[in-house]
Parts: sequence; C-alpha cells; structure tokens
Amino acid sequence: MSSISWNYRGLGHPRKVQVLMDLVRNKKPDFLFLMETLCSREKLESLKLNLGYVNLFTVNKVGRSGGLALNLKLAYKVQLLNFGRTFIDVQVENAEVGKWRYTGFYGFPEMSRRRDSWELLRSLSSVSSLPWIYIGDFNDLLHISEKWGRCEHPNWKLNGFRAAVSDFGLVDLSIDDYQYTWESFRGTIDWVEECLDRALAFSALISLFPRARLLSLEAMCSDHLPIFLDPFPQTHYPRIKRFRFENVWLREQDCVEVITKS
Repeated sequence: MSSISWNYRGLGHPRKVQVLMDLVRNKKPDFLFLMETLCSREKLESLKLNLGYVNLFTVNKVGRSGGLALNLKLAYKVQLLNFGRTFIDVQVENAEVGKWRYTGFYGFPEMSRRRDSWELLRSLSSVSSLPWIYIGDFNDLLHISEKWGRCEHPNWKLNGFRAAVSDFGLVDLSIDDYQYTWESFRGTIDWVEECLDRALAFSALISLFPRARLLSLEAMCSDHLPIFLDPFPQTHYPRIKRFRFENVWLREQDCVEVITKS
C-alpha cells in the first residue's frame, strides 16, 4: 500500500508535472493522492495514463480552488465508499492483507471551517471497523512543536484536532525525517513552517504493516512537500537536514562579504 500524498496546487506548470512523474517513477507508489489539482477530469485522466495508473477517482474543483485525485494500481480491488469536496474514501482489497480502507483527506483550508474538518473526521471514522488509514493535508497541528516561525498556533485548534484524532483511537504516523511539510514567506522575518501533511491510522492497520515508515520528499516547485508512506522499507533513509537562513545574520558586519565570497 505504498502511497504518495501531495498538495499539488495545480497541474498547469510543466515543472510540477515533471517532478510528479519523477517521484512516481522513483518511489512506484500504489496510491497517489493529489489535492488542489485545479484542473478537469480529462486532464487528470491523461495524467493517470502517463503515470501508469489504472483506477482514478476525482472530485471536481470549485471555481479557482480545490480538486482531488486518487490514482490506484491494478493490483487492488477498489470500491468507492464516499467522497466530498475534501475527501475520497475507498475500500481496498488485495490477496496479501484482505480488506481495508484508504481515505485521502484535505482539511478545509478556511480558518472558519476547522471544526467542520474535525466533525468530518469523526463522521468518517464511525462508518466502518475495517483497518483504515487517512492520509493528506489536514491543515491542522497536533503539537506546538510541529510549527516553526512567527505566531504561536492557537490552543483551541491544537486541542480540537487532538480530540478528533483521539476520539476514535487514531494513531499519528509521525514523519521520520523533515517534519515541516509546508512553508510560507521563506527568507523574510515572517517565514513559517508547519507539519500540515500526515497519516493517521487505526491500530489494526498498523498491525498489518508494522514496519511502515512515513517520509517527506523534496519538491522545490511547491510550498508543500509530498509525503511517502512506505509499508515495507528495505533500506535506511538518511535524515534530511535543511539549511535555514537566519534573518538575524543580516545584522552581522561580515554577512554580505561571506555570502559574496561563497
């Protein structure tokens, strides 16, 4: 059940398409969940074929925002259970592990709809007792340590999301390497990074894939990093340590000289 999830922000840029094709070729995910596709079903069908997938479920964009796409390989028997503006919920079956659920989830990006996301999470969790995984951009944080930069994350949002996750015994599959999957205002005093993309699962599913690891992948053409769920990791993944430029360095007399020489 290897999976890549990416808040893609549109298919119009050729570089983004190439980065996506490279990721799929290198990681060979069974599931590919894209958010904010901003394009038509026809374009997504064409992309599906170019990427080598067989099954495709989509949710249309609304105006100039939104759009979801879930691509799957032929090895899985798939039944669409439900879908909406911010999620695609499917039942999956294959010979190795039997039946389980996969939900591509995109938390409402509007601040005023945070509680709607949490209620949707609860509602979907109560539908079935099958082994189950949520993956996507939740637009929420579980811990204050999942944010770096300006403005502390409000406690009511942390507590609300935590409660929604714990109500049905979901487990957070924490990212093994660079956890900050979204950033904004890079290189300014307002630079902020947050861990918005994640995977949540029932214990029953974790038991099916006890060695599963969640990793963030490089994608410089987007403000979101894709995340990769590897159920059967074969090799050691080196931790990614990103360089951060501290704006306070600009106050040092030698700063310009050092950068120029480098």
